[in-house]
Amino acid sequence: MSKIFEFFRDAARESIDQHSIEFAVSKVTLILLELNIEEKEIIHLLGKHFDIKYSDSKYIINQLKEHQDK
Repeated sequence: MSKIFEFFRDAARESIDQHSIEFAVSKVTLILLELNIEEKEIIHLLGKHFDIKYSDSKYIINQLKEHQDK
């Protein structure tokens, strides 16, 4: 029975960790956009520090810009 609880604990921990990373990436990107840092520099930083692909970085930036405009 302990293996089942261990599995759920590990799954919950992984989910929380992933959510924390997504939140951090969003906040960092939003701050950099508000500081008027160039997109190419933001993309470079996201790739370097969070190991995010170029296309995913562009998507994140576009989503945050779209949200800012509302």
